[in-house]
Amino acid sequence: MWAVLLVSVPGLAASQELLPASLGDWATSRAVAAGPQEIEKLAGEDAAILREYGVTGAEQRTYSRGGRTVEVTVFLFPDSTTAFGAFSFLRTDAVPAAVRTGTSGHRRKVERALLGNFILDFTGDGLEEQRNALKALQKQLLVWADGAPYPLLVQYLPTEGLVRGSERFMLAAGSLARVLPTEQSDWVGFRYGAEAQLARFRTNGKETALLLISYPTPQAAQLKQAELGRWFNVNNAETAPTDRPVVYVRRILSVLAIALEADSAETAKALLEKVQYQPNFSWNEPGHRATDQPILYTIYHMMVGIGVLLAFALVAGISFGGVRIVTKYFFPGKVFDRAETMEILQLGLGSKPIEAKDFY
Repeated sequence: MWAVLLVSVPGLAASQELLPASLGDWATSRAVAAGPQEIEKLAGEDAAILREYGVTGAEQRTYSRGGRTVEVTVFLFPDSTTAFGAFSFLRTDAVPAAVRTGTSGHRRKVERALLGNFILDFTGDGLEEQRNALKALQKQLLVWADGAPYPLLVQYLPTEGLVRGSERFMLAAGSLARVLPTEQSDWVGFRYGAEAQLARFRTNGKETALLLISYPTPQAAQLKQAELGRWFNVNNAETAPTDRPVVYVRRILSVLAIALEADSAETAKALLEKVQYQPNFSWNEPGHRATDQPILYTIYHMMVGIGVLLAFALVAGISFGGVRIVTKYFFPGKVFDRAETMEILQLGLGSKPIEAKDFY
């Protein structure tokens, strides 16, 4: 079971476990692993959320010494995006979900951290005593974690009036229906590659939901904006059916900003204007990872390669010339300089005929 669980981690041997056998000087007293179909035994009520985001497995170890324990659970996801989405639903604290690592309170007093495509849970009465060892464990797990950046939609949310802890990142209609039960169908278009970020804002004592939806292209966002009238009363139009929820929409290229549950049109439009989406245009934006070599190192290798090619051209030229000179010395008129065997087509445009020996 352990091998099946860990084979999904990129670069990790199938027989290698993520969590170490000891935490500092505390030894393992219990070890459990679970696949996605049996994740309930490690996640409890959170299993449904984890499964919605494609959890691939989990590993749990309990470390103990002198009657005190620390329980560490790591949940594995296909990539950092799915892990980020699941983490946004599990967190209940006031820490922004965009941070690289974070902690959150839980009904079982769980401390939680997000590391790439891993979500870590820490429980037990020895957490404070093992704080440094837990930090060292997180650094160790970063070696195996997905280094891709987290989704950017959360960065476009306004900061004024934001209800901390209300941010939710979604990749499927089921996740959206959990926090916004307005429409149960996939009206967002998740099956076509859409991503959504929801947050709530408090203005004058009342809350307004703001939903940011990112589409692959501006054309896809424009088409979806035109379709919203099938489910909602867009911008409180007088001709729209009165039984549909009122939403206010603003499109910024490939992102739709939608205000729901607003107490007035002015509140909704003011919130939409605060969306901080600033697109960057480029023909071909290069990617870069922390493990990539510095540019000077790349230039150095390019110069070395050019030097090798120049040296080869010089040696090849000297070799060809040397062979020709040696051949002409030992076999004069037999290999090269055979003017009598050379035929030249002449147009007769000049008075002087061309001699074959003129080419040597």
